[in-house]
Formats: sequence, C-alpha cells, structure tokens
Amino acid sequence: MPEANRFVLHIMAAVAEYEGRAISERTKAALTAAKARGVKLGKSCQALADKKMIDADAFSGKLGPLIKQHKASGLSVRKIAERLNLDKVPSYTGGKWHSSTVQRVWKRYENRNLLPEGSS
Repeated sequence: MPEANRFVLHIMAAVAEYEGRAISERTKAALTAAKARGVKLGKSCQALADKKMIDADAFSGKLGPLIKQHKASGLSVRKIAERLNLDKVPSYTGGKWHSSTVQRVWKRYENRNLLPEGSS
C-alpha cells in the first residue's frame, strides 16, 4: 500500500482492534448460548489420553504377533518395517512404518503384558 501513511495505518489498526473485540464478544455469546442449550463443550485431556492409550494398546495387541513372527524369523526392526510397508500394513497413524515405529509397537506389546508368560 504505497498510500499508507501514519494516519491510514492508525485507522487500520483501530479497525482491526474493533474487529478483534467483536469476534471475542460473538464467540463468548455463542459459547454461552451453547451451554444454555446443554451442549457439553470441550473434552478432558485425560479422557483423550486414556482413549489414545486404549487404542494404541489395541493396535499393538493386533500387530504384536505379526512383529513377533518376523522377529522369530530373524528380521531386524528395519527389515520388519520394510516388510510391513511392502505388505501394505497400515501403521497406527496410517502412514509408513519405520524401524522406530516397529520398535514402539513391539515395546508396547511387551510392556502391556500382552505376551504370554515366558515368551519374548
């Protein structure tokens, strides 16, 4: 804006400040109205963490035996990751497998006592 001088910038800043306050007031009013309707706002961080842990445990419980089978055949975690990618087995996030993701799933499988007694 070549025509922007101090006066124009001052006016633009005042308009931006006004709009920021208006957005804040509208948001607060909308949240108050939602609460009045009985809408439950937000989720507990602990509830989300608990759900994520349950999901991760279930995923490692499902993939742990496959990783165990590959480990028993002598494959390294890097080779297991390559094999899972070749077999198009989706990772927990749906992306590619890496040696670190294989290792984390395996450790979760072991640490959550999902392995039968005496095996590793």
